[in-house]
Amino acid sequence: MPHNYAGKKHGLLALPRATFLQQQTWRSVMLQRKFDYLDAIAPATAARKRPELRVANDHDAPVTSAARTLQSELGRVFAQESSWSVRRTVAIGVVFHLGIFCALGLAAGGALSQFAH
Repeated sequence: MPHNYAGKKHGLLALPRATFLQQQTWRSVMLQRKFDYLDAIAPATAARKRPELRVANDHDAPVTSAARTLQSELGRVFAQESSWSVRRTVAIGVVFHLGIFCALGLAAGGALSQFAH
């Protein structure tokens, strides 16, 4: 037989297997049809002009991320409070870490009790 019929010599479902290249071609055609359809129902807006890339110089301002801005604003707020002190910060840190260690201890105790059974 000239074709590979997936191990079947007869029957209605005896179809030749598609090669890898045929599968890729079919996917490419289907993808192109999809884009043609999408362009027909919702045409793309005019392409935006891409920003021009250039090397930064001394006159350019650095880009500030939102996280960095929030961090600096929080620092400014805490620095403005006269009642805020290093001792208070350390106390809050100790309480936070004690809570974390207690939670880890409870989780470890629960895991050990599961192994004991």
